[in-house]
Amino acid sequence: MRRLLDRYILSELRGPFLFGVAVFTIALVAGRILDLSRLMINNGAPLIGVAKILVLSLPGIAAMSFPMAMLVATLLSFGRLSADSEIIAMQAGGISLTRCLRPALLMAFAVSLTGIFLSETVVPRANSLSEAIVVKLADGKGLQAKEKNILLQESSGKSSRIISARSFDAVKQELLGVSIMELDAAGEVTALTCAEKAAWSGREWNLINGFLQRVVSGRQSYTLKFKHQRLLLSDTPEQLLRRKKRPEDMSAGEIRQLITALSREGQDTSPLMTQMHMKFAVPFASFIFALIGVPLGLRPHRSSSSMGFGLSLVIIFVYYVLTTVGLRLGQSGSMPPWVAAWLANSIVAAAGVVLIGRVSRQAR
Repeated sequence: MRRLLDRYILSELRGPFLFGVAVFTIALVAGRILDLSRLMINNGAPLIGVAKILVLSLPGIAAMSFPMAMLVATLLSFGRLSADSEIIAMQAGGISLTRCLRPALLMAFAVSLTGIFLSETVVPRANSLSEAIVVKLADGKGLQAKEKNILLQESSGKSSRIISARSFDAVKQELLGVSIMELDAAGEVTALTCAEKAAWSGREWNLINGFLQRVVSGRQSYTLKFKHQRLLLSDTPEQLLRRKKRPEDMSAGEIRQLITALSREGQDTSPLMTQMHMKFAVPFASFIFALIGVPLGLRPHRSSSSMGFGLSLVIIFVYYVLTTVGLRLGQSGSMPPWVAAWLANSIVAAAGVVLIGRVSRQAR
């Protein structure tokens, strides 16, 4: 009977969840279309190129819609079950309210894991491809004079290297705060090069005022200082900007590598650390929204579908305001990055636990 109950509640959740994914995806796609229309008007971008960008943005849009859809699903589904007295019937059959909530929370947890998987694998790659197409269609007009947190990864045979820079000045054609980590096949650092800057001479990059550290068996073996040294990087300044990655285009592992490189130079990594924790906090909002959506859906005056959907919009608005506040606090260093990233989740989760407790006591 309990397994039958789980399947029944999951079937109730499935329809509203898919409805929520569709509605929020369409809304976010509409906003994306408005942005892309400017590319067509200002740069004369062809329709096929804009369509490719739109398709590549779908994984990220879908991942963003999961938490919102989960909130709608729990509010509407448990609102209907409560309005039709099915929850009361279940309790009369000896099934506790907490047991009724379990399938919803398990589904929300699975949706959160799916969102994290997408944001770590599919979304970064899709965003990188989309950004490359945007730059190509914009004919370089979209490139900014200054870019921050440049990260490049190169592999050759069994070795690889990670090139990072604090910023890039397109006017002076200089990379500032350059760090180069060379890694072996096992991923261990074999050499570290740091330089004040790398300047483009018109044909090649030159590192200025830096040092090279060789590492053997995890220990520093020797250090060489230099005033000028050639940087073997085939990219021109324009190609570098096109190939550089934003935090949105990186997985949490790639952001962690960039943080390691910048930390060695003593740079402030709070913004990147906050972004890294956000990679997990935002997808996990699916589970957090279920915690607050279920008890709110069980309240008698939430039986109306329109009221349930309206309430979900209010909660989503409050959540993303809290998320924005946490992001700003983490990036400014006013709050530890992990605390700032999980601030909104913690507040909403605490409210959900309190509401579940109240509903459980009222049902006894």
